[in-house]
Amino acid sequence: MKKNLLVACSLISIIIFSGFLGFGSKKDVVAEVGREKITLESFNERLNSFPKDQVNDDVKKALLDDMIAEQLLIVEAKKEGIQRTDDFKNQLDIIKNRLLSQTLLQQNVFDKISVSDEDIRNFYESNFQIFDKKEQREVKHVLFDNESQAKKARNSLMRGKASFTAIVNKYTKDAQSKPNGGNIGYITKGQLAELPVFENTVFSLTKKRNTSKVIKSKLGWHIIRLVDVRTTPVQTLEQSAPAIRRQLENNQRNELLTSYLDNLKETISVESYPDMILSNGSSSETAPEK
Repeated sequence: MKKNLLVACSLISIIIFSGFLGFGSKKDVVAEVGREKITLESFNERLNSFPKDQVNDDVKKALLDDMIAEQLLIVEAKKEGIQRTDDFKNQLDIIKNRLLSQTLLQQNVFDKISVSDEDIRNFYESNFQIFDKKEQREVKHVLFDNESQAKKARNSLMRGKASFTAIVNKYTKDAQSKPNGGNIGYITKGQLAELPVFENTVFSLTKKRNTSKVIKSKLGWHIIRLVDVRTTPVQTLEQSAPAIRRQLENNQRNELLTSYLDNLKETISVESYPDMILSNGSSSETAPEK
């Protein structure tokens, strides 16, 4: 029954968000499943969600097969009476409430998001340093447990007794960069602001003096080696516009949503009892947070 319930709930979700299959006795029927009909109208509604340049006869046939499979499952679910079970009704309530909140937000928040070309240009000009050409440095490093281990390894490296890759394989605690010989890719200034000593060391290395002394960060002790230096070209307004638009839309979405929820809290009474759910909470009497 639980398995059938999951299938039924999945189908309810598909139907709600993708449009009803168009049951009934309408003309232009593209398939019949039992007594139910899949109309050309409902098929085309679903087909319209596909990019037009990707629609062909194979896609249409696959879509029709999917809609028939959905209808087969729905017919069988109804036959088993799944729609009358308490579990199903509870799941349906969850879906309905989710759809209610999403529709409300779409109408009162998301539909109000608007970013103009002028907004994009202003952001680009005000934050040009983001889009200006930048020096990037490709580096690799070894992360050690302790300083003495790091100094010993560096001594072997500088004397030619061990290669950088060999030291990485033997010592590094950075599991992510280890398969790449310790290489962490290209770094731009400011990218590792949380590791200032590491970043400053990276940008102090030169092609002649390409290996750092042992340095310490909050992660541990490192040896860093410079691999390459390159300069990225300036990103034009045209190149940057899509990313800027997405960022400004996200900023607006967060601001509008926060404001909308704050306004709702002014008109709808809210009481929460966090002590009831927190790890150190208890069921003792506490004043509600308002």
